[in-house]
Amino acid sequence: MRSGRRSILSLRCSSSATDTPSSPASSERWILEPAGDGDWRHIGYRVPRPGGFEIASEVVTVGRVAEQADIVLPVATVSGAHARLEKKDGGLLVTDLDSTNGTYINERRLTPGFAIPVDPGSLLIFGDIHLAMFRVTKTVVDVPSDTIGAEQEAEITQQAN
Repeated sequence: MRSGRRSILSLRCSSSATDTPSSPASSERWILEPAGDGDWRHIGYRVPRPGGFEIASEVVTVGRVAEQADIVLPVATVSGAHARLEKKDGGLLVTDLDSTNGTYINERRLTPGFAIPVDPGSLLIFGDIHLAMFRVTKTVVDVPSDTIGAEQEAEITQQAN
């Protein structure tokens, strides 16, 4: 397990959504950071623990099969198309797509087909607590409206521990 190394993959997926109606001076970033212990013995063969992901599009699909998912988790206990993540009204919604091993928020299994809000700081599990468990982080970057170029610093607030 690589405890000192953190990498975040930023996903730029196509979306029909335009800029959010919220203030043009603020930007939200939703990040999934690996939180599982990386134990692969229950699968029977070595599987690398997935890295972190930034949810850069309005809607992304999580799954094991690249043709069916925007975020690919190459773990046998993750379904081909496992769950959908959607940014909406400043929040993040997760929907289980009838996965075999379930999607969980803080160990609560979701009912397939129903979008459930996930709070910053929560643990989001895609079928495998060891290899596909992520801590949800929301970062809001507020830029003062009188900022010209890069002359003033942006204020960054992290809304998760």
